[in-house]
Amino acid sequence: MNLRRIVNSIIFTFTAYFSLVAQPTSYQLELDSLDCLLHNVMINQNNKVVALLRELHPTIPSMNHYIVPITGENQIEHGYKMNFFSSWVRMLNSLYFNNRIIFTCWYSSSGSFHRLISLNLQNGTYWAKRTKPDQGSMGACIKVDKDGNVVFASGVYNYLSPYFQDGVLEIYKLDSLGNTIWQKGLILNSDSIGSGQGIFSQSIEIDVNGEIYLTGRLRTGSYSEGLQFLLKLDQFGNPLVWKTFTNREFSTLTLTADALFVFDKPSSALSGYSNYENAILLKLDKDLNVLWARKYSAENFGYESASLKSLPPNKLLMSHSTTGAYPVVLTEIDSDGNILSQKGYPNHTAYVDIMEDGSILLASQQKFDSSGQLTDKMIFAKTDVDGNIAGCTTYPTCITVEDFDVHIGNLSIDTIDVFDLESFTMSVEPHVFTFSPYCEYPAPPSPIFEFPDTLCVGGFGRTTNTYNHLAQTREWHLLGPGVDTILTDSTNFSFNFVSFGDFKLMHTIWVLGCKYSFEKTITILPPLKVDIFPEYICPDSSYKLYVSSNRPLNEYTWDSGLTTSTIAVNTEGTYSIIASDGFCESIDTASVYFVSNLINGIPPFSLPDDANSCMPYKLIPESSFTNQFFTSTDTTLKNTIILDTPGTYRIGMTAFGCTFWDTFKYDMDCHVDVYLPTSFSPNGDGINDEFRPFGNDFEVLELSVFDRWGGLRYKGTAWDGANATQGSYVFLLRYRNLKSNEIATISGEVALVK
Repeated sequence: MNLRRIVNSIIFTFTAYFSLVAQPTSYQLELDSLDCLLHNVMINQNNKVVALLRELHPTIPSMNHYIVPITGENQIEHGYKMNFFSSWVRMLNSLYFNNRIIFTCWYSSSGSFHRLISLNLQNGTYWAKRTKPDQGSMGACIKVDKDGNVVFASGVYNYLSPYFQDGVLEIYKLDSLGNTIWQKGLILNSDSIGSGQGIFSQSIEIDVNGEIYLTGRLRTGSYSEGLQFLLKLDQFGNPLVWKTFTNREFSTLTLTADALFVFDKPSSALSGYSNYENAILLKLDKDLNVLWARKYSAENFGYESASLKSLPPNKLLMSHSTTGAYPVVLTEIDSDGNILSQKGYPNHTAYVDIMEDGSILLASQQKFDSSGQLTDKMIFAKTDVDGNIAGCTTYPTCITVEDFDVHIGNLSIDTIDVFDLESFTMSVEPHVFTFSPYCEYPAPPSPIFEFPDTLCVGGFGRTTNTYNHLAQTREWHLLGPGVDTILTDSTNFSFNFVSFGDFKLMHTIWVLGCKYSFEKTITILPPLKVDIFPEYICPDSSYKLYVSSNRPLNEYTWDSGLTTSTIAVNTEGTYSIIASDGFCESIDTASVYFVSNLINGIPPFSLPDDANSCMPYKLIPESSFTNQFFTSTDTTLKNTIILDTPGTYRIGMTAFGCTFWDTFKYDMDCHVDVYLPTSFSPNGDGINDEFRPFGNDFEVLELSVFDRWGGLRYKGTAWDGANATQGSYVFLLRYRNLKSNEIATISGEVALVK
């Protein structure tokens, strides 16, 4: 297993009760005072559990490895310390059968080869085998059959091959004492990836008939040219059926009574293959025919590793793991690949094994405390049959499944004689391990955040009180006027707002494949504008300065230090203020003048004497400061004011921002007196000889005289009564009023006397 991934991840596997010791329904413990890497946690057919560890030395590579029994019943356990007399060992595969721990590792010091070790946990005896040194061994895997015999497969690196052949796979079957029963060499070649091939062997399964299923990878120096292979061998290692798959690494095998499941999700980066988007599961019959293929994925859930185990009678249990504090999903699926249930746990990389009652053992290389801090400490936990741990919490998950297409390729296989395994020695001694109870998970991540509700345009805002660093993925989305921006994988968000309006900030996190969001509306105010007024202080006003603004203000700071909304002034000069509405600030500076000093005793304006006129009057005020005037009832600025209604008018003008007033009286009289005598005597004495109107300010247009029968006797301007008899006559006078230029009539009777 890749050491970097071991250090940075937490390993999960399933377990149940021991057949000889009554196990707790569930427990969780931490391993005390041992600085180690966790390689694997395993169970045997009797439901006993052990962990395989490698010591981390603070200054030099360590040669010590440990086998730790775990019961959950005792806080002190007795196991073994092993020393390989080598500082460069990479653990590959391990398993637990009866009382034996069997594991394989890759060793590189004086030579490069694989080791195969079997250790009896009852008495500490062991046997140890290795492949031929300096043959450039690559991946190796092991499996134990029902009789306790070990099948061991080891790949050979091409240019170091002692067989002078490319693509050699060594397969050995050993009895429980380590004696070789048979050995077989297979040469695997494929035209699709060319020559110079090396082999990784990855996983083995053995059915009840002793037939062997083996998966591995055929590759050149460039892993992108690799090819995944799947073999079915008889009980003597002879090939029966073989398949290849392109662009996949089906590195895990799970065998059921009637089918073989292959899983594309390596638990190690040793082969160089990477697939962080999903996990691919294939179901094949015993002759390696593909029955279906399914893809399992979740939104923003980057797969670090996954594993698969059979869950009798006809189900599978799949683990999916990413990074972070809450990364593991355990998914129960049926024989057709459909998801039946899923549950999340707050730890890292998952390896799964099934015990008789279906309970789960979780093992972790590191632990999180309640504040979310990660420390190196191994944690072991056993669930109940429902996957729960007493006092601890499980979490929602969102894994989905869909169909997937696979591509099958060709492969040629030949046989070759291979070297037998060699024995070697190591040291084994008893070791005591202590455990302490533990269940201190941090709170699950949350998308909730704080951000100012209101800012001023040009202002800078930053989120606070976030708790999202334990999420697998984070995203911030700001949407508003002229803005549509997304920030990913950041614990906080900051922004400088250069436009005003309403914005929406949404924070989304993904935990165990599930999406959680929280959003907040942010109001960005337009610029604050403030003005000091008046700049010109009028003679009759109070000597105070005020502040006007486009929004209500709540803070004022004058240059004098005063913090009131108004200030009294007694001298001309320059005044400044900083004002705020609680979100925005604005500054204004004004030069203040006393208008009385500016006009310097000069009358603001003058009016002519009051007027009396029948016609509309043109009032023309005079001023040294303006030629625009107005009345109290008409504020339209004019240089001439037309008065057409008698009355007293208030005439105003503005100078230096001050308004000055004066009054003007206008009388309007349009009446004229027209006198007509009631009689006249046309006798030539020069007195009252004519009938005509008398008076001023009118013009005679027509004088008509009628007798009593309505006959017109005269039309003109003055009647001398010629040829008329004494008596009464009717007159009608039309005249023009010279004041108003209006035409009027007067009628009546006049007596002619002779």
